[in-house]
Amino acid sequence: MKKMKMEKVKLLYIIFLFILFLELLGSLGAVFFAESSIIRDAGITNTFLVVITTIVILIPWIVESRYKIDIPDFLEVILLSMLFISVVLGFLNDYYVNVKGFDKFTHILSGITLLVVWEFYEFIADTISYILDNNTLRNMQRYQWINDSLIFPQGYGLYDTMVDLFVGTLGALVVVVVGYLLIKNKSNVIKQTK
Repeated sequence: MKKMKMEKVKLLYIIFLFILFLELLGSLGAVFFAESSIIRDAGITNTFLVVITTIVILIPWIVESRYKIDIPDFLEVILLSMLFISVVLGFLNDYYVNVKGFDKFTHILSGITLLVVWEFYEFIADTISYILDNNTLRNMQRYQWINDSLIFPQGYGLYDTMVDLFVGTLGALVVVVVGYLLIKNKSNVIKQTK
């Protein structure tokens, strides 16, 4: 039974890596054959994202095989799914720009998978992009947007980050409550069988 579960997770890895390989080919095509600098820059950014995502996806697989540490399958599936949703759909296919509410949806999910690390990533990616070219279109933290709110005095980038952290905290709270209920239920079942 466990071997069958491992095979399904391994298949998921292979599917995600194949999708990333196709995304890499498309990104490299944009780098080498683009007719505008905007498309070329997007191709470079997407190539970087694909490489980083591939490395992150392979880390659990490497840890399990090299160090003989068993990472629960459900955690691997959650990590793979979160990376696929946020990077492949969100960034490489522009869901963050084209699908209303997609950003907040991913931040609810990321409460399960260390939201703070993602916010660090957004900050670092925006900073590096800005240092390389201060006319960059990279705007993961929405710092280029104007905040016309009458309630919040901060720039829109700070507002966006704080809302992301609040939404991620709600997602984490859901996980804590569900986890508590599962552990409590399992404990009651064990007590009844004794």
